[in-house]
Order: sequence, then structure tokens, then C-alpha cells
Amino acid sequence: MFSLKVGSGSIGNITKLGANLDAKLVNAIKELGEQGQAIAFPIYAEAVEDIFDAEGPGWDDLSKGTQEERAAIIDARGLTITPRHPILQRTGALKASLTEPGFTERTVMLPQYDPMAYASGGEEVFDVPIHTGLVRGKTPTGEHDTEWVFGTADERFEKLQDGAASDFPGGTSIPPRPMLPRGTQEKAVAQQIGADLYALLVKLLA
Repeated sequence: MFSLKVGSGSIGNITKLGANLDAKLVNAIKELGEQGQAIAFPIYAEAVEDIFDAEGPGWDDLSKGTQEERAAIIDARGLTITPRHPILQRTGALKASLTEPGFTERTVMLPQYDPMAYASGGEEVFDVPIHTGLVRGKTPTGEHDTEWVFGTADERFEKLQDGAASDFPGGTSIPPRPMLPRGTQEKAVAQQIGADLYALLVKLLA
């Protein structure tokens, strides 16, 4: 989940823009809260796209077992992925739920592989329903302040973002594969959003 608070306390020293701006500033910040999400979200989404495209930085390779599972699904379904790449994009729904404005709440079918099914005469490849979707919200957090929240309703996000124990006894743990900007990348995203919002504020106060 990514959040950004914009308001009278986070704009910085705007007195250099002119004198007696109190009433005008209040209206400008209110307007900034209305328009700002349209500025902030594409910048944030582009950073997330870059992380998915580069598979990191620092994403672990898929385990041998996962690669074998993907190979079986590719053979059964003819998917346009390879056993090793792209990571976290078997259906594309997870990435879309973090980056595409039109990706609303929905259920997608995630292909899974059951290596024991052959022995029991069942289907080796089956679909698991996953609830996902893009979450975007705007919440007043104080006088003239607004916080925008961008995130995903994808049920897999937290486990894949932060890592988790295996779903199967004795299985390999899931390593963390952070999908959101961190460190210097997060700082660069915040600076770009801040600069664009400040430019909009100047325009609104003109």
C-alpha cells in the first residue's frame, strides 16, 4: 500500500509566492486534493511497472519446484510465459491491480499444478479463483489536508511482497519480492510527485 498526504502542513514554505494568500491558499489546497491524484498515480504506477519489468531490484529467482509447476501449466495451457520469467506475472492480474486505473475489483483464475493428480486420475492443472483489483482512495486527514491511498485488493500481495512460509509442510518458503518503490527509488518517486504538485499549486495560486 502506498499513501501520500498533501495539505497545508506538507506543502512547505509558500509565502514566497506572495502576500495575503490565506483564503486563496485554502482554496488552492482543496483543489490540489481534487486534482493531485491524477498527477501522483501515474508517477507511482510507472515506478511499480519498472520494478515488475526489472524483477526487482533483488527478487530471488523462482524455486526449482515453481519452475517445474510453471512448465507443466505452460504445456497444458499454452501460456506465453517461460518457467523462469516473468516473475509474479503468471496472469498479469497482480501487476495490473497496482498500475492500471481501469483494473477494478474482480475474480481472476490463477492456473495451479497438482503433481499428485495424475496418480489419482484427476486434472493436473486446475484454476484457483483469486480476488483482486485496484484500490484508490482519498481521505480528509485534517484541516485542508488530504491523503491519497494507492494499493491492491489482490489476496497474494502481502505474502509475495513481504515473503511467507510455504503453503505446504516442508515446502520452500516464499522469499520477499517487494513490488513497491523503496529506498532511493521511493525517494525519487516522492520528489517527482512533490515537484509536480508544487508546480500545480503555483498554477492554482496564480
